[in-house]
Amino acid sequence: MTPPTPDTTQASLWRRWAPAFVLVVLLALAGATIARAAIPPTDDVVAEVQAPAGRVLIPELAAPAPTASPEPFVSPIEVVLPPPPPPPPRSRAATGAAVTTAAAWCDGKYGATASASSVSGLLSAVNAERSRWGLGSLTWNGSLASRAQSWSEAQASAGSLSHGDAPSPGGQNVFSTYNSRGLSESSAAARSHSAWMKSPGHCNNILRASWRSMGAGAASVDGGLTWYLTENFQ
Repeated sequence: MTPPTPDTTQASLWRRWAPAFVLVVLLALAGATIARAAIPPTDDVVAEVQAPAGRVLIPELAAPAPTASPEPFVSPIEVVLPPPPPPPPRSRAATGAAVTTAAAWCDGKYGATASASSVSGLLSAVNAERSRWGLGSLTWNGSLASRAQSWSEAQASAGSLSHGDAPSPGGQNVFSTYNSRGLSESSAAARSHSAWMKSPGHCNNILRASWRSMGAGAASVDGGLTWYLTENFQ
């Protein structure tokens, strides 16, 4: 028997295995198709574009998801409040409220806490100041008032301010004021008491514990433009 030639053997093997090879290829292609069909489409997957033969396939990106509209811009409202008004300035008297002695009050030049509306009203003003420190009230002394009046007139005649005819023992306060439009006796008395209480020496005369009485007088010149006032204590 003649042995088969190599070509005859190869042809025989091809005929034997060709159906099996074709079946394997078909099963592989079918599996790939099924796997591809199982992938769900998403927004991130590039969609395929079918094009005729000879043309380039252009991928089309999926449209981005819409975003929420931004909140409308609201301009902030700035409220500017005016600063609070400054507190009213404290008087020297209020500043010295913590002072505990009459002498310290006078030395501090804290001023008057009462006012006079006439020459005779100086007595009420003096007693109001003394009352704050527990000092006894003074009485009106006509003799001291007469001497104070005479000395006020003497100063007005001389046109100068000075001490004189003071009681001994005793004390004396003198004062002079001028205003180009003129002053009433009431205004002159109010000015004199305020000035005396701001001067340590005159303030100590008013608040001296040993005094028991006082008298005062006033005189004017130039139709009331200038006034001279005197207080005597004893």
